[in-house]
Amino acid sequence: MNLLDSAPVLTFFSERGVDLTTEPFWTHPWTVSDVHTTVVSEEPLRARLDLPCGGDVLSVTVDETLDLLDVERRD
Repeated sequence: MNLLDSAPVLTFFSERGVDLTTEPFWTHPWTVSDVHTTVVSEEPLRARLDLPCGGDVLSVTVDETLDLLDVERRD
């Protein structure tokens, strides 16, 4: 849910015609399932979320406080 307010995430989806500020969050599988989540490390905790949209994927890595650590776009 925190990623819905993140500038890189909002921009990525907006560039593909999706307005995350107006669509219900539950319409995006990555917000309601852990299928798109990978634990990268446990000490310190790092998790990567792969957010698909329009055939592309935005991979974001967060820490235990959900601070955004890394962003990578893949086509």
